[in-house]
Amino acid sequence: MSMTNCPSCGLPRADELLAVAPCPLCGADGHPVAVEAPPPPPEPVAAPPPPAAASSHFGLGLVIGLLLGTALGAGVVLGWPARPSPEPDTVAAAAPPADTPPLPPTPKSPDAPAVAPPTVPTAKDKPNPFRPTGPTPLVLDNPDGETRPVVRPGGHLVLAGQVKRLVVPGLKAGAVLDASQLSAAEVEVTGPIDGGARLVARAPGGTVVFRATVDGGSVVDVVGRQVTFDAPVGGANTRVTVALTSGGELRVAALTGSARLQYRRATPADPPVRLSVGRVTPPAVVVEVP
Repeated sequence: MSMTNCPSCGLPRADELLAVAPCPLCGADGHPVAVEAPPPPPEPVAAPPPPAAASSHFGLGLVIGLLLGTALGAGVVLGWPARPSPEPDTVAAAAPPADTPPLPPTPKSPDAPAVAPPTVPTAKDKPNPFRPTGPTPLVLDNPDGETRPVVRPGGHLVLAGQVKRLVVPGLKAGAVLDASQLSAAEVEVTGPIDGGARLVARAPGGTVVFRATVDGGSVVDVVGRQVTFDAPVGGANTRVTVALTSGGELRVAALTGSARLQYRRATPADPPVRLSVGRVTPPAVVVEVP
């Protein structure tokens, strides 16, 4: 027979009696008694520091902070004059001392080319709008013959030398014939001067004759003893300048548009010019200039 101790008093009892009859010693009914486990002990709570200790730490930190701030301020004040001043972006060259003798001039190399000073044009050298400059002149030597230069539209021809008769077949579309360096006994213009063309011609003791019109904003500058315009001079901005030598005579058939023809005596002491002008339509004008 198996025996089991009573769960209450520990009295040994047969197993078959535990569930049928209570214990004769303590009266327990044989069921195990639930024993509650004791609650866990409470966790310890740290006690707050005493107020006096916290206050003393705060005061100590404040004092240390004040001392550090005072030391830092004193260091900045004492160290400020020692800081180097900022250098400017551009530093002027240091001037030599007053008692330093001047440096001798740099000797020029004998092979160095001489530099000519710039020239200032005088009143006589100022460019004349009626006398164009251009390529190298073509020199002619034909004092007893005739020359018929042809200048293509937009071309530029410069003549120099001497001929007896210069025949111009006309100039168009900006063509330029500069015969200011050519001496001729006679100049004859057989074709029109048009389209902004330019003509400069000289026959100081002879004749200059225009058989065709001068128009289209062209510019003409001639010198002669007798100058004749058989055809009208007209158009917008057309300009004609005539210089007449001693005993000069000027004949103009007509002047139209806004053309301007101005003439003068080559020598101011010469007698007055004999002038013959046909129809002049304003604002075109014929005027004598000094």
